[in-house]
Formats: sequence, structure tokens, C-alpha cells
Amino acid sequence: MQELINFITKYIQPDEDEIHYIISVIQHTNYSKNDFLIRQGESSNKLVFVLKGAARAYYIDENETEHTCEFIFENQAVIHIEAFTKNTPSMVNVITIEDTEIIWVSRDTFFEFLENFPDTRVH
Repeated sequence: MQELINFITKYIQPDEDEIHYIISVIQHTNYSKNDFLIRQGESSNKLVFVLKGAARAYYIDENETEHTCEFIFENQAVIHIEAFTKNTPSMVNVITIEDTEIIWVSRDTFFEFLENFPDTRVH
């Protein structure tokens, strides 16, 4: 869990209560190789953090050609920010390229955090 806290503190400076809240709402899921974390065209309603494993983000164009955008490795977040924040369809697929262990929070839980802790300092 320390990896997640280290990641979070790159962007916000949570106090003790905020850290406890974050830890209390986190979900844990294991995926097998070739499982989808996000599908192109579907709503992206999870903020995902990879604990172990790896994933590939890609999109399929109108000619059915795959284009890799990035690879996501341990201690990195998986998020299509526009789809997540605006609740719109994702422009990318994210698929695991090996067995992968993630932790995540839902979009609703993320925004509840922001409402419950409006003074969280972002840097």
C-alpha cells in the first residue's frame, strides 16, 4: 500500500484522515493475462493502480488497425482522464499483458473523496 501512498503524494498532500479514507475505499482485483481493464467505447468508471503486472493501452482505428499508446507497469495508474472525469466513452482499450494485480476506486468514490475533503491540496 505504501507504493500507492507514494504515488498519491506526487499529486496531493493528504493528511492522516485522508489517507485512512483512501485506504478504506480501495478495492482489490486480480486479472489474468489478456483481460480488459478498460474497453474502447465504454465508460471508464475506475481509477486503477497497478500493484503487480503490466498492461497495454491501445486503440483500434476505422480500418481495424491496432495502435499502441502506452504500456503501464507496476506502481503506475491506469486512467483515460477525459473519459473518467467526464463519464464519456473511453478512446482506448487497456488489456493486461501478464497476470496483473490492481487496486482501484470507482468514479463515484473518487468524487465523494473530493466532496468529503475539499481542502485537499493539489500540487
